[in-house]
Amino acid sequence: ASFAAEAIDGGSPVGSLVEVRELSAAMSADVVDMVRGIDRLGEQLQLVSDEIETAADRNERYSYFLGEWQRTAVRKASHSSLREILVPAERHTVATRERLAALRSLAGECEANSSAVVARSFEAPLDRIRTATSPPRPKPPWRAGLS
Repeated sequence: ASFAAEAIDGGSPVGSLVEVRELSAAMSADVVDMVRGIDRLGEQLQLVSDEIETAADRNERYSYFLGEWQRTAVRKASHSSLREILVPAERHTVATRERLAALRSLAGECEANSSAVVARSFEAPLDRIRTATSPPRPKPPWRAGLS
């Protein structure tokens, strides 16, 4: 910005204004690419988050089914034979719930960190630089006498 101001005020070598315009155009293209990348990242993070929620839902359904099956089976089988089957299944369900909680937390951190990069905040200053460094438009011939 200070280089652009210097070029506009005439304190820089002739032709510097063109370089500022070219630099801001290049930066604008990079910012547009960065915004697109951040948008894609956000979409992908949402897909990951959705998959985690689907897995958590399935795990809870399995846990519920296992509990219902256990209540029904207790009436019909000995407790010792059920324990051999149910204890590992319950441990697995609890471990899965813990892993999914960790994944939810990680997904939340990723989303928070990706939204902290606000590439769009570069757009307005770059537009101002581009506008300030643009060559003046020639007046149409029909307006020449109106000044």
